[in-house]
Amino acid sequence: MCPCLQAENKKIEAYLKTRCGGHIRAAYGCSLGGLFVGLLVARQNIHIAYGILGSSDLDQASPLAAKLQADFLLPLIVPVVRDGKLKVNFLQKRLDKHAREL
Repeated sequence: MCPCLQAENKKIEAYLKTRCGGHIRAAYGCSLGGLFVGLLVARQNIHIAYGILGSSDLDQASPLAAKLQADFLLPLIVPVVRDGKLKVNFLQKRLDKHAREL
């Protein structure tokens, strides 16, 4: 891995420790941002309740497909980032059950 990515990740960790006490509810990363989310989780220096790794598929989809995907996914993602809970009850129950099993 490029040393510059590790240096940037350490800057992100330092920022989160200073501003958030080392605890955040959720982190979303797409493409290169997904790499940083993965590094934050792997290094275990920051507590992240939910790590969301996205992709750039919406950028490559047709306008109609991208709109339909965004209209479907945004209502699922926003409550997780905002409240730390899924709005869809059966998904939240499955997530809670999985967390208890861990």
